[in-house]
Amino acid sequence: MIASVVARPTAGPSSPADEYIPLRLNDRERALLCVLEGALSVSEYTDRVDSVMAWRGARTGRAVEELQEMLAYMTGLAVAASLKVSHEPCLEANADVFREAFEVGRRFKGMNPDKMRASYGKLIYMLQDATAPDVIRELGFDPLSRVQTVHAELALLSCLDLLEEPELPLAASPAHSAEAADAKAAATARLLARFADGDAERAVRLERCLLSLADHACLVEASSSRGLAEVWPRSGRGL
Repeated sequence: MIASVVARPTAGPSSPADEYIPLRLNDRERALLCVLEGALSVSEYTDRVDSVMAWRGARTGRAVEELQEMLAYMTGLAVAASLKVSHEPCLEANADVFREAFEVGRRFKGMNPDKMRASYGKLIYMLQDATAPDVIRELGFDPLSRVQTVHAELALLSCLDLLEEPELPLAASPAHSAEAADAKAAATARLLARFADGDAERAVRLERCLLSLADHACLVEASSSRGLAEVWPRSGRGL
């Protein structure tokens, strides 16, 4: 378990923080993030839906119209980015793409608090409205999904024991020198050899988990003056 073993050299009981560490974006997800950010940059959702005049009128209807416009923007940008989307006129046909893009945006913000400063609030306002029963009924789908985490990915791979490995802190902590980087790479290679069972695709997914843990460690270390070992056990957040 990462929160415990960072502070001491032997494995310990699992920490709630482990369940909330976001999974690093892959190439497809980074393309979806660009689609989402592009659509958010041109959407006027908050201006049109959360204005005084909107509250005096049929706010739900206005929210549905603006959400449909946002989804249309996303469809066009996804096609331009050569992402696989349905060309049917019904927005519901691309529900999985929209749901994935919204999840990617929330996950990226959790990993990078300094990013999406101007657009993340708009995204959250949208999703709050989009999950209302009346709006879901009009859209034809629920756009919300759980944020992907390292813990969930390891569970899918039946590799939760990786979090108990004594070598995990070395493989998933920041490297501040060439010597530390070499030791980290060697520890990563040993863990992958032990848990991937010779499966190349499985090894890629496990390495992504280790890189995600290292990303989280760097974020916590950079955000804290008290040091990684002291702060990590209290750094878990729901995203």
